[in-house]
Amino acid sequence: TELPIKIDNANGVTAVDFDLVYDPALLTVNSASLAAGLPPGWSLTANYVSPGYVKFTVSGTTALVGANVSLISLNAAVPSDAPYRDSQIIRIANLRINEDGIASKADYAFHKVAHLGDVMGNRVYTSGDAAFISMVVVALHNGFDAYQTTDPVIVGDVTGDGTLSGQDVSDVA
Repeated sequence: TELPIKIDNANGVTAVDFDLVYDPALLTVNSASLAAGLPPGWSLTANYVSPGYVKFTVSGTTALVGANVSLISLNAAVPSDAPYRDSQIIRIANLRINEDGIASKADYAFHKVAHLGDVMGNRVYTSGDAAFISMVVVALHNGFDAYQTTDPVIVGDVTGDGTLSGQDVSDVA
């Protein structure tokens, strides 16, 4: 799976340094590459310090411009023995942009070990999964019993648009 690392305001950015911290029992980062669309002359260096800890530096001679600019594409996978329905916070730490010349705030991502659309949490797709998504869409339920502490969009949004809708129901069915 390719996971992007983006910067929300890239105007004037020529260097980004950060650490990626995650639980290696739930995720394996196999490699990283520069995201498509960066200007010529940009480079990426990654140091896989230990399982669950990678140091990155991304830099270039041409300043970036724009919003929501992809910097890195991570090639990552969930280990086959990762506990199903477990979760973690993947953190960006020690973020420095242009050697602290541009103020920055590091972010994080929520990672859930589950098959997208398996809202019943049983590793099988059935009509029940579609029915439960439908009930959340029309506000008969506010979440899924198998994932009580997880935003239902994280597990049920199979279309990837950030919402739950009848299209998610249809795709799961």
